[in-house]
Amino acid sequence: MSGPEDASGAPDASASKFRAGETAIWADNLGRASIRSVQVLLVTALVGVIVWAATRVPLVLTPVLIALILASAISPSCVG
Repeated sequence: MSGPEDASGAPDASASKFRAGETAIWADNLGRASIRSVQVLLVTALVGVIVWAATRVPLVLTPVLIALILASAISPSCVG
């Protein structure tokens, strides 16, 4: 058997129209396009957040690194 069949042995038209677990609203071309659009928007938003965070980290990290360098130069710890 290659797919779902009814009692007469003919392929079941309603089963071949939709994939398992899909509802009718998402199974047509417009539904698939809307799902893909939402995925693209989410990935774009995620990339935007990552870029925004990457631009903010050096603004915080630079003064901290300078403070650590100055603290180490002013009062070096004794290693012994």
